[in-house]
Amino acid sequence: MTSETENLTLEHRRAIRGGIRGINERLDGIDYRLNAIEHAIAGLSKNIANLYERYATQSTRTDAQAKRITRIEKRLDLQDEV
Repeated sequence: MTSETENLTLEHRRAIRGGIRGINERLDGIDYRLNAIEHAIAGLSKNIANLYERYATQSTRTDAQAKRITRIEKRLDLQDEV
């Protein structure tokens, strides 16, 4: 190879490395943002699970209150005839 060809090859290699470096920097930024999104989704999943737990607790309490009201109505003879 001649000196001119070697210089041209080196220039291309440097340009390619610079381009790859830029791509790597962008990928690092994307990776950081994706990680943040994953953490946010995990937090949302926990919040949804907590909401389901609260709903189940409220349903249990409502059922217990309905049973108590039914017992009270029977005791006071307030139930409608079916």
